[in-house]
Amino acid sequence: MSDHDASAVPKAVAGTDFRAATAEKRSGWWRTVLGEYPTGVCIVSALDESGRPQGLVVGTFSSVSIEPPLVTFMPMRSSRSYTAIADCDRFRVSVLGAGHEELCRSFASADPERRFEVGRWITDEHGIPALEDAVAWFCCRRTRTIEAGDHDIVLAAVEDLGVGDGSAGMPMLFLKGGYGTFTMPRVDFDADRLGSHLRVADQMRDEVQRLAESIPALVTLCSLAQDRIVVLHASNLRAYEPQALNVGTTFPFAAPLGVVFAAWGDDLRRAMWRRAGRDVDFLDDDLVSTMLAEARERGYAVSIGPAMAERFDEIVSNPAKGQSELRELWADAAGDYAVLGGSANWAAAVSSIQVPIFGPDGVPNFALAVSRIPAGLSVAALDSIAARCREVAATLAKTIAEETT
Repeated sequence: MSDHDASAVPKAVAGTDFRAATAEKRSGWWRTVLGEYPTGVCIVSALDESGRPQGLVVGTFSSVSIEPPLVTFMPMRSSRSYTAIADCDRFRVSVLGAGHEELCRSFASADPERRFEVGRWITDEHGIPALEDAVAWFCCRRTRTIEAGDHDIVLAAVEDLGVGDGSAGMPMLFLKGGYGTFTMPRVDFDADRLGSHLRVADQMRDEVQRLAESIPALVTLCSLAQDRIVVLHASNLRAYEPQALNVGTTFPFAAPLGVVFAAWGDDLRRAMWRRAGRDVDFLDDDLVSTMLAEARERGYAVSIGPAMAERFDEIVSNPAKGQSELRELWADAAGDYAVLGGSANWAAAVSSIQVPIFGPDGVPNFALAVSRIPAGLSVAALDSIAARCREVAATLAKTIAEETT
């Protein structure tokens, strides 16, 4: 007997409650505990009996043996997607990266006949679809299937394998019910890039000030610095109270804020933005997708409702405000958008618009944010403000191009 007091061990850890619990409670606790264990995410693809491509997203792919090279994945036997390829001799495994989050969600929810319409797919010599930009890939031949509870253990010999070009980023992980990725420790802060952005901002001071005065409103010029949004220039500050944003103010690039940098960014940037949103307890992926789509459709992003109008400046510009205040703001801002964004009179509730400024790489390097605009504006009035912002954005884009050549 050890010196530890058995009564002091949490029952959930000791396992007594788990064994005695009902099947429903055991299932819930099982998922909760395993939710703390991160797994990789892959797409298994094959051809069904009629030669049609089929596939499923799995989190159970693993290596088994080096010599001979064997792998496994363990699908739920009741899965219709798995049933379609359960008897196939060959299949492909495409390891997903952080940049594949939208593809992953689309693939998992789409009708089987349309799953391969999203993403960059190629076919191998057997006609099996393979994700062209996968982090890694395996060409497999099924050798044995073992029944194990409500799952199958599919064993396969690896006939070929390889790695991708790295464009999808770090491998995707599934943890606590959400998708994310592993973040490498970073010491590569790009001071030259930030310096270039500051020079561009300085050259655009007069243009931004004239824009602010013409609306009139508070106009800030923002940029991305790794995982933060930073204010590089702020115009027309004196007309507003002291807590208005100042140069050097930063806040997290995390959903639902910073839509303008995510909507026109690449897949990896959007995946990082979504993951950061989960880190501050924002998890409504459907609402995020709506915000991205609506921003692209109208040509600018918006902040809607009282949370952003009344509290954003104070929270992000006050060093005394912590993560808890940010989390509350994130949740309230998302709630405002969910309720007001879908209404017929959504424009009247807009407190800020953000217009992208594209760099030579085709993604937003900067954004113009117009805030403290009058309440009750029409869609036409917002479009007019955005049009003036785009005129300044076009000038700024030329300045960026000159700075980078």
